[in-house]
Amino acid sequence: MSRLQLIRLGFAAPSVQVAVPAPHGGFYYVDFGLDDVGAFGEFDGRSKYLDESVRRGVALEQVLFEEKQREDWIRGTSARRLVRWEDEHIHTPARLAARLAAFGIRPPH
Repeated sequence: MSRLQLIRLGFAAPSVQVAVPAPHGGFYYVDFGLDDVGAFGEFDGRSKYLDESVRRGVALEQVLFEEKQREDWIRGTSARRLVRWEDEHIHTPARLAARLAAFGIRPPH
C-alpha cells in the first residue's frame, strides 16, 4: 500500500529493501528508497516494538536503542532524510503526503 500511495503522490517507483552498509560489515535494509528526492522511508507497524513474540524476548528498551543506532548510522552515512510512517498514514495519499511533508519530503513535480 505504501508503494502505491507514493506513486499516486507523484514519486518515482521507490526502490525497496535498499541495502546500506552497516558499521561492522553486513547491511542495514531500508524499506523504501525515494531516490528522486534523496530520502528513505520506513513503514513500521507497532508490533515491531510492542509484540514480545516479534521482539523474540529482547527488551523494548534494547530494541529501541538498536533502532536508534541503526537510524543514526543510515542518516549519517547516506546524507539522506529518513521518515517513518505507520498504517494510519497510508489510508489515503493525502495522509501520506502530510506525513512526508512534515519532514520536508515532497514529490519532485
